[in-house]
Amino acid sequence: MKLRILTFNLIFDEVARSVRMKAIDRLVEHFRPAVIGFQEVMRDALAMLKDQQWATATRPYRMRFDIDWSWSG
Repeated sequence: MKLRILTFNLIFDEVARSVRMKAIDRLVEHFRPAVIGFQEVMRDALAMLKDQQWATATRPYRMRFDIDWSWSG
């Protein structure tokens, strides 16, 4: 049995956001991972991620968002 995991460190600012979102969408559709991890996601990008086709499709994905907005860096 294989377990596919995709992880992305986004630092999701506004530079080429739509291009990067489409690239993430293609990677998720291609690899169909069991687990997807995102780090350094800004608040507005989080809403965009939740609206992606792979996130809303009727697949066995469970979504959990643990958010710590305390970083002041």
